Amino acid sequence: MIARKAVSKPISGQKLGRGRGLAADSQDAVSLGGHAGAHGNASCGGSLSGDPVKSRLKGWAGAVACASAALCTLAACSPGVESVAQNQRTAAPAQAAAPTPSGTAQPATSRPLRVVVIGDSLSTGYGTSPAQAWPGLLGEDLQSGQPPIQVITAAANGAGYLAAGDGGETFMSEIEGSVDESADIVILFGSDNDFGADPADLRTAISDTLVASKILAPHAARIVVGPLAAFDPDEDDLQVIRDQEQGAALDAGVMFVDPILEQWVSSPDSPLLGPDGEHPSIEGQQFLYDKLKSIVVWAAPAQQPLPST
Repeated sequence: MIARKAVSKPISGQKLGRGRGLAADSQDAVSLGGHAGAHGNASCGGSLSGDPVKSRLKGWAGAVACASAALCTLAACSPGVESVAQNQRTAAPAQAAAPTPSGTAQPATSRPLRVVVIGDSLSTGYGTSPAQAWPGLLGEDLQSGQPPIQVITAAANGAGYLAAGDGGETFMSEIEGSVDESADIVILFGSDNDFGADPADLRTAISDTLVASKILAPHAARIVVGPLAAFDPDEDDLQVIRDQEQGAALDAGVMFVDPILEQWVSSPDSPLLGPDGEHPSIEGQQFLYDKLKSIVVWAAPAQQPLPST
């Protein structure tokens, strides 16, 4: 594995990392990875003051936090993302209360459903190409579906919730630059670029980013996907990142997907990883496409495109 540099605040030139993370916005928080248990009143958490991006959002943060506090969240078990759509279609009557994406349904139009991918080098195609990366594969496959789906990739190499990647991008700036009211699904994938960050600072950054996504795209479903893999005890920090992402997602009433628990990649020698042992191979990008497609297809039926303007 490539050596990681500890991060406690945005750092320009952060190492290229695997992108992981993204997005069914629901009144009930869903953990796809075997976690189950009741969760208390939701709270957005964090503060939006202190920098230009957050100050522009500050006026809305209180209203969103209050709305989030009213949500009743529930962590539900799932056998894995491959069977999510099947389970939703075949659930027995006793399972009728299972959480579903909560975006406000709108009349269908000819406008494609818009999926925005927020992430790092896992989602840019680093080591392969943008066309071979999972967002490119997803967009090509689903553009002629019903409803048609358009995938917008805002990911940047080296980016994280705190870590600044190419062009100084963080997940917050990616959200601000690509997410608006036209977004129907927002996927936040990653990031191990936040390796070594203070857990409290990381939790605040994740919460603030989720608040911003809600303000900018109030009707969109949101999905947070955690770090891709943690192979040994030396990678405890990746599990810290995972835990902070999961906690912030539960607080915000957002779906959380746990690749570490589901063991999407079980070994640094996996054929799903390229020669650097960090970034997906062509086969790995196909694998991520299959995983994320299952999630998007599950979320899409509850999300109708907003009317064109």
